Amino acid sequence: MTFKETKRYLTKAKFHFTLIFLLLAVSFFTTNNLITQEPPKKIIKSTDPVTMQLFSWKSGANWEFSIFKGEHFGVMKEEKEIKDPRNTIGLDEVKKRLSLLPENSIILWRNVGPESPSEEIKIELREFCRQKKFRLLEIPYRRMQTKDNQNQEKKEPQK
Repeated sequence: MTFKETKRYLTKAKFHFTLIFLLLAVSFFTTNNLITQEPPKKIIKSTDPVTMQLFSWKSGANWEFSIFKGEHFGVMKEEKEIKDPRNTIGLDEVKKRLSLLPENSIILWRNVGPESPSEEIKIELREFCRQKKFRLLEIPYRRMQTKDNQNQEKKEPQK
């Protein structure tokens, strides 16, 4: 092998070594960056169950409802927000909105007043949820407290 050929092979080897080193370096820094990142959040599919809060109350001779997405279990909405006319709907509209939810969704049903809905309404809503394969959880009536009442109770000393 001549000196010229040896020099050419060494130049090619040097080029390949440099290329491999650069690829390894880029790979290392890219992988290291991926490892330190947070794992991807769970992707919500359209078939994942949803939790909804359903509220009912008697207004005159009629029963009215409002429905909200249950962001946090056990967190009550303010009564003003629940009974806001923009949020108030009838039973047919409740069923129409709930029918858009996927199977196995959870419906938390809270009655806002001490008077309970008629058995007909209860049966109709239970049957609807059973057909749609929803879990309907009826939460017993508990008097809602406003923020003013809560603050007043905290200020009053206990005897």
